[in-house]
Amino acid sequence: MEVFIILTVAIATYLTRLLPFLLKDRIDFERWGNFLSSSSTAIISSLFVTSFVGAQREPKDLPVGIVSLLIVTLTFLRWRNLGLSIISGILMYFFISLALN
Repeated sequence: MEVFIILTVAIATYLTRLLPFLLKDRIDFERWGNFLSSSSTAIISSLFVTSFVGAQREPKDLPVGIVSLLIVTLTFLRWRNLGLSIISGILMYFFISLALN
């Protein structure tokens, strides 16, 4: 089930990056610009909240999530690269979880 969820999120993320390029001739981006800039903040915020509240987790998962979030924040503040900060947070979460198991 976890693999299915990861694949679904990966496909959805890829489509959000790909579809604007495929549909750029059909969409008036100036009209949608304000909506898209506001919705991206809401989406990231909802993902942040649901990652801590939505799933039943073990007590040891909360510190791992907090450390990973700290790494994401520090990486973004240092290099101002959203992709690099997300990848560093994912890797940090993976390696800490691996070390604790």
